[in-house]
Amino acid sequence: MMGDKHNFCLEAVSLQTETERHCMVYPRRPSIAAAPTFTCILLVLTSLLLMPPSFAIEDSECIFCHGEAGFKVTRPDGSVKPLYVDEQIYKASVHANEGCNACHSDITELPHKAALEKVNCGNCHDQTEAYAKSPHGQLVKNGSTEVNGCSDCHGVHDIRHVTDELSYMHPRNMPKTCGKCHSDPKLVKEHLISVADPTDSYLKSAHAQAIAKGNLNAATCTKCHGSHDLLPSDNPDSKIYRKNIKTTCADCHPQAAAEYEKSIHGRALQAGIKDAPSCVDCHGEHDIEPPSQKGSTVNPRQQVIATCTKCHDNEQIMYKYGIETGRQASYMDSYHGLASAAGSDIVATCASCHENHLVLPQDDPESSINHANLPQTCAKCHKDAGPNFAVGRVHIMPTDPGQKALGIVRLI
Repeated sequence: MMGDKHNFCLEAVSLQTETERHCMVYPRRPSIAAAPTFTCILLVLTSLLLMPPSFAIEDSECIFCHGEAGFKVTRPDGSVKPLYVDEQIYKASVHANEGCNACHSDITELPHKAALEKVNCGNCHDQTEAYAKSPHGQLVKNGSTEVNGCSDCHGVHDIRHVTDELSYMHPRNMPKTCGKCHSDPKLVKEHLISVADPTDSYLKSAHAQAIAKGNLNAATCTKCHGSHDLLPSDNPDSKIYRKNIKTTCADCHPQAAAEYEKSIHGRALQAGIKDAPSCVDCHGEHDIEPPSQKGSTVNPRQQVIATCTKCHDNEQIMYKYGIETGRQASYMDSYHGLASAAGSDIVATCASCHENHLVLPQDDPESSINHANLPQTCAKCHKDAGPNFAVGRVHIMPTDPGQKALGIVRLI
């Protein structure tokens, strides 16, 4: 019986002529298929006269064929197109109450034509306008066979609301969904994507860990990159354009962003200085880890060893802006540096004195390293620090003409 049904459905989708389609019985009445041609035509004409103005197709009629497991069709080029729709999965989707015809609006008769129009999600969802401008939308427009459109991220007949844990776009599932393409080595190479495996990096991050613990408001792919309106990082309207990164991070980290905007780093970046660091230059991109993690780029030890020195020990960068290099070496030569090298986790590092986000030049009255503010800064660790506590030099530079005496003592 199931074999007869399968053959019937395959025959229905393969019919080409008008006479064949009209004479082929609707799935609910297969017995008429064997009627004589004259009787068949008479029944068709009668049904057309009695048919109401609008022809409503019920989902059960679609499921008659498409609900058969293994239902598929072989294209002329030999490729196979699956046509099976799991009825229970579809009924659990966000579109279950809309009906098949809401999306497949070009189906006005059964059996329907073999080549249907592509579903236009824009008939209901205006997000398609923003999507069309995105790199994904442009690939669709240019006829790429690697991108299908909305269904790549949301699914087809199994679309669920983003708050549903089974949704492909639920915060817990998003890394896997985006990773289907963005962690595919072939696609990454072909489309010159700058990050090879963002999914693996992200899953190690503080953001992913927060989501795993139940904080669904933590950063996900779409919170940083945008969803339908995502744009390349070199587009000034992109959420991850260098000047916009601070605003993007501010959605979750408003205080840090406000301090950064006021800092010398933030002001320099907004002024167009490309060497100025943004959030990701210090914290990383997809693999952001909390400061407590020893491997984190903003862990106190890493600040001294790698993060701050990445710029401040770069002679080519510092020379352009008249900033002295060798600060890391001078720190390591100090009591703080020696204690840090010995394994102390509480000794002062770069951010302890210069602040994390509110980094200001020494001559700024609000700077934590302004001479007037040094006693207060040092008092964070040294409770009895007074006005004379930080009179001496902090960074001892033996090659500095003004520090020759200190340099000789230090060398001895």
